[in-house]
This record gives sequence, structure tokens and C-alpha cells, in this order.
Amino acid sequence: MADAAGGLPADALRAGCAAYHPKAAARGAKNRAAGPTMEAANFDKIARGVLGPLLAPLGFDFRCGAFLRDLDTRVRHLVMLDYDGRRKRYTVLLGLHSSVLDLTASEEPGAYVTKRANQRPLPAHDVASATTSLETTRVLMEKFGLSWLDRCSTLAQLAVLMPDQYDLMKGRLFLEAGDRQAARHWLAHYRARLDTMQGGPEIGAAIRETESLLTKC
Repeated sequence: MADAAGGLPADALRAGCAAYHPKAAARGAKNRAAGPTMEAANFDKIARGVLGPLLAPLGFDFRCGAFLRDLDTRVRHLVMLDYDGRRKRYTVLLGLHSSVLDLTASEEPGAYVTKRANQRPLPAHDVASATTSLETTRVLMEKFGLSWLDRCSTLAQLAVLMPDQYDLMKGRLFLEAGDRQAARHWLAHYRARLDTMQGGPEIGAAIRETESLLTKC
């Protein structure tokens, strides 16, 4: 049964993770631009006003439609507000990421491990509905969201949560965390997978990079 606030119950929020590649953040940016710019900007302003008093004192900054918190361990916590400018609604995604995984510089926040914090999109047709929905989001964050994020504070914990299809990313995280055995396992898994792909300059570069990482395990 869903929580009265419209989100997931505690056990469902804590169970399992999904993948949300950083490049997918561009989809959120596109959605935000789909509606009038002023409306998207107004939604951001309301979000900062409603959620900022809760999240800012905990170290979160607001950027590109998301609240971000960078830990000293190089783990990043995100509260992403995926605003749909056409339908005038938004979805809340809790995210985990790390600078260890940044292959290229990006202005858009994204995460490799996410948890959808609401079962269905929340309405944001106007100031009143957006404020009400964001107040619901604040309650959800207080009850479950922040505790879900706080469960991951180290690179090793992030590596465990990382979906298995991101074997290279898991290997890099374990290597940075100092777990060479786990790093070797996942990097070797990725190296074997490269052999099944069609050759080319990119595959060759990936093989050389992976073999270099394996020498560090």
C-alpha cells in the first residue's frame, strides 16, 4: 500500500535500485524547456522555497532542477525533480553518484543509482498545485527519502548498489574504495564482455583502459 503522502512505503523505498545514466538528465532538461520558460523557472523557485529550508541546512545545493550534496568520500546525493513542462507535473528521483564515474564534464545532474520517490507524477499546474505537491515531497523526504540517501556514504556502498550491467563502473568504484578483489572481478567481467563486441577504435581504447585498470588490482 502506498504511503498517505503519495510515495512509496518505507520497505519499498529501501528495496532495490534502478539505473539512471547521467546523460538521461538531458531528457529532464528537454521536458523543462517544452513548456514556457517562465513556468519552469517558477517551478524551480517554488521548489527552492519549499524544499530548500529542509535540504540546504543538510548541505544540499540547487542546480539544474536538482538538489545535490557532495560528501567528502566523493559520493554525491541527489534529489532530482524531473519537471514535465507539457503535462505540468513532475517526478521525484533520489539519486546516488560519484565523481569517480564522471567521464566528461556535464552541467546536468544525473545518477547511476536511483529510487523513484513517488508512485505517480505529482501535479504542478500552477503555483497552488505545485506548492501543495512540493509540500508532499518534503514530507516524503523527511519520512523516507533522506534516510535512503544516508544509507550510502562510501564508494564501496555505492559499488554494491550499482546495477550489475554497469560492470566497468562497479569495478572502478571498488578499485577506488580499495577492494581490489571485487574490482578485479568486475573489471574482468567487463573485459570479457568487450571481446563479444564488434571491433573498432572505441572498443580497442576500452580494452586498453580496462587492462590498465586491471594492473592496479
